[in-house]
Amino acid sequence: MTRTMAELARDQQMDLKVLVEYIKNDLFPKAKFVLGKDEWDVGGRIYKDYIKCCGGRIGRLETMTEDGRERYMEKIWMTALTKKLQKKALVQKRSAIYTVMQNKFTGKSHCPGTVFRKIGNCFSPAAVLLPTDLCALCVDSKCVLPSIESLGRRWKDPKAYCIFYMYFYTATVGEVRWKEYVSNEEGRIGSNTMEAFALLVLVNNYKAWLYEEKKTHQANLLTEYDTPPSSGKPSIVDKILDGVQFNLEQEEGPGSPSVIYDKNDGTYKKLEKERIDWLEDFCKTDLCLQTSDGVLQKASTDSSPGEEEEQPEEDKFVQRERAKKKRKLTKELREFTGVPSEGERRHKGWSDEGMVAFEKYVQAIRKDVEDDKYVAWEKAYRDVMDKLGHSKRENDEPLEQARYKPNLSVVYEGF
Repeated sequence: MTRTMAELARDQQMDLKVLVEYIKNDLFPKAKFVLGKDEWDVGGRIYKDYIKCCGGRIGRLETMTEDGRERYMEKIWMTALTKKLQKKALVQKRSAIYTVMQNKFTGKSHCPGTVFRKIGNCFSPAAVLLPTDLCALCVDSKCVLPSIESLGRRWKDPKAYCIFYMYFYTATVGEVRWKEYVSNEEGRIGSNTMEAFALLVLVNNYKAWLYEEKKTHQANLLTEYDTPPSSGKPSIVDKILDGVQFNLEQEEGPGSPSVIYDKNDGTYKKLEKERIDWLEDFCKTDLCLQTSDGVLQKASTDSSPGEEEEQPEEDKFVQRERAKKKRKLTKELREFTGVPSEGERRHKGWSDEGMVAFEKYVQAIRKDVEDDKYVAWEKAYRDVMDKLGHSKRENDEPLEQARYKPNLSVVYEGF
């Protein structure tokens, strides 16, 4: 049966959409960046993965021979390369993760007046009916926002790293897959490169996001850069994980619990003191002072968005110049995609330093996995999430009111 040109074009368009979905859902977990033009070549490792993953989804399986389907899949691949669909899809996936992580940090889903609900000995934002971004949660509860240095200490500060998992690693993996990983106790939560990519995006954008939030909330946003533990203000880390200490080193010997919930326990107090001492020392470092002076104080002296909105009659040119200056400043605050330094800029705006950092994150995480450190960590994380109510939501109130289901026999006609 001869098919029309319109039918062939429609089928090709549908197959190109399948290829784009492959890039976002199948390739991205394996390759966050595709480095080198030859990586997209027919016969390369990515092309072979595309054949493996899409072999049963592209082409008219009922009419094509095996050789014919292979030639057709190559044609679809080359057509997509001509249109740069593979590269665009990968960029879109990275941008989508950036947006979700930004919303977790500075998000628009904030509901004023958010409070914590106590579950056992812990306070959990999981019990809050409306989602809340981290900065707004700190402002409402008058708690201290963790620094990027604190979040990046990983095993040296597992409580802060738990917050990284709850907010930013979750955003990278995706809510649906995250729940699947957490419920499956046999495997890893996510993957080595996915966790490294979450760290990379957060390190790259943290100071730019912090500047925007400090500019909005001013003195109401407390951070580890300007509010040491000696100030008497509680950390949001300790607020969310109140009554929790991770004992990953099992200092009392093998068989000791990896999570301690007893505040009167000697090891609990020792771990708590170690974290407080590190935060006190951190506030005196040049790194902390640089962020305090270059980000927080700069944001405090700049006008807030609310003040700009009060002048609707302002000259359009002045508004454009102000927006341009704002974009330039926030770009300067980005670690790896900011103002170009020496060396070639590539990888869709990511500097060579960013690629080096990503490689180091992957290597460090992979080594920890090989050393079985993740076994104790993820077991402890799942245990804490279970107590906080993150892993089981059956008894929780629904996040959204159930939608009305119309009677189809009434609203349908003519079938």
